[in-house]
Parts: sequence; C-alpha cells; structure tokens
Amino acid sequence: MYEYDVALSFAGEDRAYVEMVFDLLSGYGVKAFYDFAEQAGLWGKHLHENLPEIYGGKARFVVMFVSRHYASKAWLTLERRAALSKAMNERSRADRQFKRFLQSPLVFR
Repeated sequence: MYEYDVALSFAGEDRAYVEMVFDLLSGYGVKAFYDFAEQAGLWGKHLHENLPEIYGGKARFVVMFVSRHYASKAWLTLERRAALSKAMNERSRADRQFKRFLQSPLVFR
C-alpha cells in the first residue's frame, strides 16, 4: 500500500538531528524516507515531480521538523504542500465515510 511508513521533511541545517531520528526509526523496523538514504533511487529524477509523489502519497505519514530554517526553503514548501494536500484529501474521504455511517440504519441485537 505505502512504500514508506514515514517521510522526513527537514531543512539541511537540521540534518544531524534528523539523521539520529532516522537511525532510531530504522532500528525499530520503520521504513522511512530520508533523502541521504535514497540518493541512488533519486539520481536522475525530476525532484519537483518526485518529491510530491513521496510526501503526498508514497508515505503513510510525514514528519516535518519545523525550525527557523524550515520556512525559507523552496523544496520544503513543495514537500509541505504535498503532505497537506494528502491530509485534506484523506480528511474529506473520512468525512464521507462517516456521513455514510450516520445515514445507514443501526441494528442492535
């Protein structure tokens, strides 16, 4: 279903901390998207197309490591928008499922 359990979104200035988090997640068997770990797979790809696919669909969750450096990065804006778009779509789908549940007859036994 998902290629990654989680995608890590962070500014390069915060890499040392995020790498420790990635190592911990990996140690627990969590499949995380971390750019340095995926360099070979990203080589030659159009990142402006590929990153939204990862952050907007291939990862079940996205963790944003927001810092003073985060807001000023163009790539992170792309990642954040893809993650938020996915969240809004999932929320809409959950709302529709909940409405169908409310409209269905309840049977008590």
